[in-house]
Amino acid sequence: MINFLFEAGLPYLALRTAIRSNNGTVISQMYMYMINPFRATNKYLYAKLCVHSLHTQFILKPELRAVWERMRTASLRGHVGRNVGWDFTLERMNLEVATLLGSNISGGRIQEAIRELNGIRRIRDPALSALGLGDSGEMSEYNCILDSDVDSLVHHL
Repeated sequence: MINFLFEAGLPYLALRTAIRSNNGTVISQMYMYMINPFRATNKYLYAKLCVHSLHTQFILKPELRAVWERMRTASLRGHVGRNVGWDFTLERMNLEVATLLGSNISGGRIQEAIRELNGIRRIRDPALSALGLGDSGEMSEYNCILDSDVDSLVHHL
C-alpha cells in the first residue's frame, strides 16, 4: 500500500491538482512520470495523451509555448481552481449541442446552438443567484456538499 501511495497515488493526485489549478509546469512533469503507470493499468489513451502533449510542448516556439502553458486547462464555469482538461470541455460542449439539436443537425444549426449556449452561460449565474440557486447559496452545484458540513469538518480538524 505504501508503494502504491508513493509510486502512483500521490503522483496522480499531483497531476489532478495541477490540472485543477492550471499549473502547466507540473502537468508536463507529471505527464512524463505518468506514462508508465497509465500503460501498466491499460489506460493507453491517457498514456497516448501524455506523449502527444509532451511532443506538442517541445516542438512549439517559445512564444506559443508560453500561451500553451497559460491556457493548458479551462474552467467550465469560470471558477479558479476548478479547471478541467480541454478534452472534457469540448466533450461537454458537444454533448450540450447534441442535446439541444436532437436529430436535426446541420452546420448552420450547430453555429446557432453554440451562440445560444454561450448566451445562456453569460446569464446563467446571475439568473440562478436571483432565484437563490447559485453557488452563493448553501449548496454548491459541483458536489452537493453543504457549506455547513465543510465548516463543521474544518472545525474538528
